[in-house]
This record gives sequence, C-alpha cells and structure tokens, in this order.
Amino acid sequence: MLYDCLELKESIEKETGFALTFEGIHKWIAFVHSKQNNILPVPNRYFGVYDDGTIKVRGIEARRHDTPLFFRKFQHEVLEIMSKGNNINEVKSLLPKVKDIYHKYVQLLKEKVPLDELAFTKRLSKF
Repeated sequence: MLYDCLELKESIEKETGFALTFEGIHKWIAFVHSKQNNILPVPNRYFGVYDDGTIKVRGIEARRHDTPLFFRKFQHEVLEIMSKGNNINEVKSLLPKVKDIYHKYVQLLKEKVPLDELAFTKRLSKF
C-alpha cells in the first residue's frame, strides 16, 4: 500500500509539476465542518490517526495556542481514546469511553480547576 501511495505521489508530481509531501497513511481522518456552513468540511481543520497510532491534528482547539489548557487536555484525552479505533465502527464503539471522559471533565469543572487552566490567551504580533 505504501508503495502504491508513493507511486501515485510521483505520478501527480510528474503530471502537475507541483511537489507533494507524503506524511503517511491514516487509519481514519475526520474533517471539521465550516463555521459558516455546518455541512461543508474545511480542509485545514481535521484530526486523524496514522496507521502507526500517531494522532494528527490541525486547526482544532487542542492545537491552538490560545485555547485554555483544561480544554486542550480534554481534547487530547478524547483523541487518545479514539485513536485506538482502526475504522469508523471501532471508533463509534469507543464512544462510551469518550462520554466517561466528558463526564470526568464536567465534574472537574464543578470542583476546583486552577484559573490559569481556564484562561484564554492571545498572542500579539508585530505589524
């Protein structure tokens, strides 16, 4: 399969003249919907798992620097559980565990979470 992907990559590069990168083969990948249209996915907002179990995230809160630590930790725990699934049906079968993590974080919010883990930050850049 890897050979087929690399062969396809080379063929596309030859036909288009554009260089492509090959990061790996995903077991599964989910594209997040657009904020303007909840039916359309956005190509730069996704999460998925490579066939070696490595999690890949782009454009979601877990990746953003301004997202509070508490919410990033929550998303990472959920993705760790989901990464155990090899296909959509296996990921769906893990949803009870995902719900458990959700309830754990709701309980943590009801108890005491350090304020610095709930604070939003914003980086200022030079103009």
